[in-house]
Amino acid sequence: MTRDQHGGFPCYPVVLSCHSPSGRDGKWECVMLRFAAVVACVLVLTSCAVKPEVKMVNIRTDGQSIRGNPALTQQFEIDKAICEGEVSKANLGGTQLCRGIVDCAVQSEQRGQGLTVVGRGCMAQRGYIYVPEPEMDERLAALRAAQPRPAVAATKKKN
Repeated sequence: MTRDQHGGFPCYPVVLSCHSPSGRDGKWECVMLRFAAVVACVLVLTSCAVKPEVKMVNIRTDGQSIRGNPALTQQFEIDKAICEGEVSKANLGGTQLCRGIVDCAVQSEQRGQGLTVVGRGCMAQRGYIYVPEPEMDERLAALRAAQPRPAVAATKKKN
């Protein structure tokens, strides 16, 4: 595309001036053009702002690894299913009343964050924490080191 004399792209004046490309001065076409321009800007801005996601995992607070341990894997799956049920129950409670698209988007984001907190809290009650996967091994080692060691009762008989 080539730039026009104003330094912008050729469609720039069309979007701002509300003249339809068909030559008619139709308000509906103007609204649609502005809407398309706003959507395009939002898509461009969000694609620039997206950071690569780090995979998060649940680990046990006692420092035991779930990997390779069938009993702990089974217990984790049970705990996860219970917590997913708690999140579903929390999601059913309440209604969402919106006053426009932006309001709905904000409320949905807040509700999603609240449900995440419910899920993480439930897993924490069952002895799990949520950590970035690259930190998993070092966090497990730190949790194992922090566990109290059983005291060996060295009792001496005094004769």
